[in-house]
Amino acid sequence: MQIRDHTHTAAAILLAGVVALFALCGDGPGRDLLSATSLPRLPPPGSNARVRFDACLQNVAVIHDLYWASACSVVAAEKRRRRAWDLQDEDDSPDCMLPEDRARRLNEGRAAAERECQDEAGASASDAAALPR
Repeated sequence: MQIRDHTHTAAAILLAGVVALFALCGDGPGRDLLSATSLPRLPPPGSNARVRFDACLQNVAVIHDLYWASACSVVAAEKRRRRAWDLQDEDDSPDCMLPEDRARRLNEGRAAAERECQDEAGASASDAAALPR
């Protein structure tokens, strides 16, 4: 019987235990990480607000994909215009590998739009909780 050393797994379990210990003991980095108040409030599944939230996220994903595809075609056109020596690597497909700076800007825009969806969903969840029953 061979026993394999899984140091990465052991380290991950140890880290999770330390974070949980800090969260239970009081002040520390794990308290904010695991507190329920730090998580965004989302509408309950099946509600109209949740349907709007899911649609918002889906729209953000579609718009991000369109911007990504457009950026791919722009990068390919720039390479053709410069007559770059690496034209065999030219890729104008919608899922191309973009230069890091362009990809970062697109991903930051998507993250901001997803945060807006969460903020709107959190506001509608708070409004629904404040309504008298």
